[in-house]
Amino acid sequence: MSCVHVSGPDEVRGALRPNTDVVVCVPVFEAYDDVVQCLAALVSHTAADVPLLVIDDGSTEPRLHTLSFDTSHDVIIWHQPVNGGFVATVNAGLRATGRSDVVVVNSDVIVGPGWLERLKATAYTSSTVATVTPLTNHGTVLSVGGGRNSPSRRLPDGFMPAQAAERVAQVSRLLRPVIPTAVGHCIYFRRSALEVVGLLDEAFSPGYSEEVDFSQRAIARGLVHLCADDVFVFHKGGSSFGRSEAVTKLILDHDDLIGKRYPYYFSWIRATAQDPYSPLAAALLVANAAIAGLRVIVDGWCVGPTMMGTQIVVLETVCALARHPQVSEVTVVVPQSISASSKATLEQSGAKVVVGHGPEHSLHMALPGDLVYRPYQVTRMADLEWLLAAAPRFVVCQMDCIAYNNPAYFADLGQWATYRRVNQLTSQVADGLTFLSESVLTQARSSGLLPDATVTATVYSGTDRLLSPSAPRTPIGISESLSGFFLCLGASYKHKNRVLALRIWAAAREQGWTGDLVLAGPTPPDGNSLMDEDAFLLEHPDLSRGVWRLGALSEAEKNWLYARAALVLYPTISEGFGLVPFEAAAHNVPCLSTRAGSLDEILPTDVPTIDLGDVSSTARLAMEMAEEGPLRIAVCRSLNLRGADFTWAATADRLVEFFWEVIGRPSREPSRTTPLLETPGLRVGREVAARNFGVLHRPLAWSVRQVAERPQLRQLVIPPGSRRLKLGGRFVGYLDRRAR
Repeated sequence: MSCVHVSGPDEVRGALRPNTDVVVCVPVFEAYDDVVQCLAALVSHTAADVPLLVIDDGSTEPRLHTLSFDTSHDVIIWHQPVNGGFVATVNAGLRATGRSDVVVVNSDVIVGPGWLERLKATAYTSSTVATVTPLTNHGTVLSVGGGRNSPSRRLPDGFMPAQAAERVAQVSRLLRPVIPTAVGHCIYFRRSALEVVGLLDEAFSPGYSEEVDFSQRAIARGLVHLCADDVFVFHKGGSSFGRSEAVTKLILDHDDLIGKRYPYYFSWIRATAQDPYSPLAAALLVANAAIAGLRVIVDGWCVGPTMMGTQIVVLETVCALARHPQVSEVTVVVPQSISASSKATLEQSGAKVVVGHGPEHSLHMALPGDLVYRPYQVTRMADLEWLLAAAPRFVVCQMDCIAYNNPAYFADLGQWATYRRVNQLTSQVADGLTFLSESVLTQARSSGLLPDATVTATVYSGTDRLLSPSAPRTPIGISESLSGFFLCLGASYKHKNRVLALRIWAAAREQGWTGDLVLAGPTPPDGNSLMDEDAFLLEHPDLSRGVWRLGALSEAEKNWLYARAALVLYPTISEGFGLVPFEAAAHNVPCLSTRAGSLDEILPTDVPTIDLGDVSSTARLAMEMAEEGPLRIAVCRSLNLRGADFTWAATADRLVEFFWEVIGRPSREPSRTTPLLETPGLRVGREVAARNFGVLHRPLAWSVRQVAERPQLRQLVIPPGSRRLKLGGRFVGYLDRRAR
């Protein structure tokens, strides 16, 4: 059979194959072009053994009376002699299809590949499922593509319905959230539910709210309604009923009937629309990102005039994400002190650069993003507050646990305690945590910074873009003719172990080395090694003239040092990753490093490293590596080969994969997991943060539009010149200002 026209329910039953599991039912009234598009998609994307029942509800369009499809599907077109309305038409289809499940598809809906198989899979996840509804562009609380609670009659530019359906299916986390009601654009009715609940109530004829009534009756009997978050269908919206004052009155009347029958319903549906922590919220966030593209905000508040490893990681992360095909937009927030070169690097990557005054002043900054990522640990309450407010989800990279476990890096015990508390709170409320290495992950777990419920990922830094294009420039405070020296790069924190670099260099001098030593990097206010270095030099006054101590460096100054160094010493005691050895090798300078912290995990196994217990032999090794010869070449080659395993493209791939996982999980409400709101210095939690204000504002704004576009409804709700109108205008203006 390809296409058969019938005129009654008995003929429908006769045309259906026996023991049919499910029938697709399309109620039709006029709108010929929509009907053709709908059926064409159904024929293309529905298995041939699934019958399609088209019920023409007394249309006057002659082309619908001769509708025909050349297809292997069973297409049954049932012509009703008079228009009985949508509800009566659907009920007729439900009766005529015997004991089959029925999927009612509006005639202005376009389905995509695999739609029915996925709907059915969701319907049979539990015996208590009554209905299943797919996501759509125009479907009240199930709307995606234009943002949550923002129904739209079109898809983003360049998207076709089938493409959107495939993208949503690919990224879905299969949360299958419970919803208060089926939504009428497309509903899978299980026959078992119809037998328990009955058909649609024709008190809601010709249409509107009949599915709400059915849903509430089903819920009262212990059944549930699910959203198939791996199914997207395109819904044009409004084709059958159109827009008129009569339709507006019909909606109001039926809403009134729903309110009388189910006094809880409208409060429930509003709460569902506004809840940012529910499985539905997560499903909508993922689907929106699938269609509109993943929008990532990067916390770049640390990118100031001084460039160290952390700042390099932030810049490279932004650039890598901006190049990723699954990321549609990257917004990086930076301080006013950012250097011109760093700002230019970010802008050239295609990222949107937002310059702010700091987290404290930017809590209500309107930023487009599904997720905010901070590629370094949180240090202050203001930072955590901003992350909570910036986007629906936030992820933090725990670069290391050094300061968390070291009170010597703080001015007093109170500062250290505050820092630790912020780290603890972050780990408890972040939607995801990344770690630069397995070593850091292990440290975080043993330090109590890894709650059981937190989703984590190890995301290594890239090492392939470490050659700065900045032309070399002589650092201030050093001789322009200096060359052939040992170089120790890094802030003068004690764990950087610069005193050991002094000892290794001194031992090398005793063994005949004539080059100088350059110690370069900023000086932190607490926990630095300057006094220890001074003490060593006082004990060895003859060595003082060969030691150059420089402060923070620009990229140009660092390039000058690399171009003239014979060897880089990296005697660090603890590292989260360790970029310096790879950076040195990229400049064709060998690096003699420890294997402390993550370095044993990161470094190639064949490169020689510092023996912390034997300075003399380490000095001999340093001299051999510094001289031109096979060892120097082998070390650089080995580091460069190992560095190829750590690319920024791979970093971005892993991050994006993790971001999809994070946004697909329901967000943890801070007030439920920690006394976050009671923490001194933290003014807001996620439920009152600016990004949730936007979630609240959108449905309110949508509601206002519905009233504004309907004259009769507007007359009833806000009569002209009334005090209610004036107060409403002020309130909406306030919402708009806050949402911006």
